[in-house]
Amino acid sequence: MKPTLLCALLVTLAACDDGKKKAPAPSGPAAPAQPTSPGASTPAAPAAVPADFKAKVERAWPQIKERGDALKRHFDAARAARAAGDREKMAAEVESGKKVYNDLQDAWAALYYAVDDMPSAQGDACRNWLRSYNQQVQTWQGMAASLKQLSTS
Repeated sequence: MKPTLLCALLVTLAACDDGKKKAPAPSGPAAPAQPTSPGASTPAAPAAVPADFKAKVERAWPQIKERGDALKRHFDAARAARAAGDREKMAAEVESGKKVYNDLQDAWAALYYAVDDMPSAQGDACRNWLRSYNQQVQTWQGMAASLKQLSTS
């Protein structure tokens, strides 16, 4: 196995394991609010983030996350096909995953780079707010890179 593929796979697996180790939320009426992640819901936006930008992100994120979930399904199916020695199925899953990732990346870039048109302080606040979303996007980027490695191996 190539070292770059192994590294990408290990990074992806480590990122996937983080979500499985979360403790269950306490049950009870007076439980304190827990910090949220983009996977669960939207993180609270600071006051410096314009309301229209916040609404735009909150409208677009569910579709982006849906594409990310689809990418993960293609990624898992491609790995399973490779393990089973089914190169034809693996190639089909890799190709489908690439298309999903390209759509995901285009949608995310439209949000992320919209910040460049804002005044400096406002743009910084928006980038900081988007950082938690971007962490999830980077996980998907790792999966896409691994899919690319699968297609060339």
